[in-house]
Amino acid sequence: MVFFTANSLVVLFIFLSIVSLQGVVSKSPWCDLAASNSDVHATAIKHIQVSNSSLFEQVHVSLQRYENSSASGGSGCWSAWISWALADPSVSSYYNNQEDLNAAFGKAVNDIDGSVASMVPAVLVSRNRDSLISNGRENINEDDSCVALFHGEQRQYKHVRDDRDSGQFANGEKNRFYLSPRLFHAHIANLPPSTKFFYRVGKVLLNNPSYSVNGTFRDTVFHFVTPPKTGEDMKSFESKPMMKLVVIGDIGQTLFSEHTRDSILTEMDDMDDVPPTLAMIVGDLSYADGAQDRWDIFGRKMEPLFSRLPLMVLPGNHEIELDMETHETFKAYRNRFIMPGNYSINNSIPATNIDPHNWQEYSVKLRYDGGASYYSVDVGLCHLIVLNTYDTNSEMVETVDKNGLRRIISLQQKFLEDDLVKVDRKVTPFLIVFMHGPFYNSNEAHHNEVATKSMKEWVEPILYRHKVDVVFAGHVHAYERNYGVKFERASVNSTIFITVGDGGNHELLYPHWLYPTPTYSAYRSGKHYGHGELEIFNKTHIRWVWKPNGEDLTDEPATLDSAW
Repeated sequence: MVFFTANSLVVLFIFLSIVSLQGVVSKSPWCDLAASNSDVHATAIKHIQVSNSSLFEQVHVSLQRYENSSASGGSGCWSAWISWALADPSVSSYYNNQEDLNAAFGKAVNDIDGSVASMVPAVLVSRNRDSLISNGRENINEDDSCVALFHGEQRQYKHVRDDRDSGQFANGEKNRFYLSPRLFHAHIANLPPSTKFFYRVGKVLLNNPSYSVNGTFRDTVFHFVTPPKTGEDMKSFESKPMMKLVVIGDIGQTLFSEHTRDSILTEMDDMDDVPPTLAMIVGDLSYADGAQDRWDIFGRKMEPLFSRLPLMVLPGNHEIELDMETHETFKAYRNRFIMPGNYSINNSIPATNIDPHNWQEYSVKLRYDGGASYYSVDVGLCHLIVLNTYDTNSEMVETVDKNGLRRIISLQQKFLEDDLVKVDRKVTPFLIVFMHGPFYNSNEAHHNEVATKSMKEWVEPILYRHKVDVVFAGHVHAYERNYGVKFERASVNSTIFITVGDGGNHELLYPHWLYPTPTYSAYRSGKHYGHGELEIFNKTHIRWVWKPNGEDLTDEPATLDSAW
């Protein structure tokens, strides 16, 4: 059935009953666990007979939640989303005019409405890689060899590029009228922590026989490792961290972007090092700037990394992408990524107050509430909060505090205040916030922007009140770490602000700084592309390390800045 249909968005959720496991002989406890959750529609598989296809691409995995599961006897398990796209060469990405685009989109609506025969997105998941490549194999029931089948949803959107959003990749009318490929998302759950899982993406027949798979899957077997359980502590200080959070900003899709990607991949393959647990991109992902096929190129380019390292994202200014026909915004971002946000309030309305000046200063009125706009998630010893700098016209709601004071505040502010009140610092002692526009920035670029200044007014007092440890941002294409700052003044015991906007995009680095250097600025550099990593050792020790790309360094050390 169609769950939601709008002028430019189609989403199909196919709800399936769980196939009863009665009669299935399995020695794998995870197999039974995976298929016991009625919310994710998993089926334990005894027989695999699939055909291979190269049509499935742009694969990435993202985290959803860590929570206790009654099916697992009360122990905690992760849930996640696997996302991918259908690369069908018979379907055009661009059309000559709006009429042709609307006709193609209408056909897509009808196809998804009717489920195109009875094929639905699906992911095969197992702890054992061989189980996913044993086509025709019967009675898969060895320890950890069970295969679980998770069904998914499909989305598709259209976009008419607006001249205000035309970057250097705009090509007149040739890439103005875009229809996305089918975008698939499958929710997988009951994944034990710190466990390696293998998976394949594809489509299956809706009414396939019990305990068997009959469909088309990509022949690549991907894998990822779930994070540790929430609150897990090393108890004592070890020489190596128990968890690493990769932070990337403004990555784009240049040769420098590939260097950043490959630097992280090299670290993941280093058997003597602790591999990263997840990656957070603090906005400005593809730099498509309205040329929507660049989102597809970005997805292919980043697949080697984000198909195995769980990816978390947030919207930057380059994700706004105004649609000329509808004035809708964030369409590519909203359709391509699912984050652990509140989708019951997932809404976006057409932009208003649009003119060239407002567009450059980000004072255009934009609304994107819920969904992947802002959210939070516990990972190990960290509580991570994501905010949207460009939700400038968030819905306003009335709240009443514990003293009976009534206030009218934005939904995003209500989310932040409500979320921070629930944080248990005994379980997640480290409180980390991510956003795109930096509050403290001594680079010459990106000052006095309306969206960032407006957000700073209401966010900053909340950060200090709840003793947030670190705030990460991007936007400025350089690296800067500040000492603790509180209302414009250096303060040793206050929140630390770090800008990591050096991921590699085509707008190049920002090497020019303000002088004299502000007292709150501890280290700054506009000379190198790279990323940073937050290393968590135990409940009392974390370390931040900036890692410039090796290809961009000469005689300088690989690590130029770090702090405990």
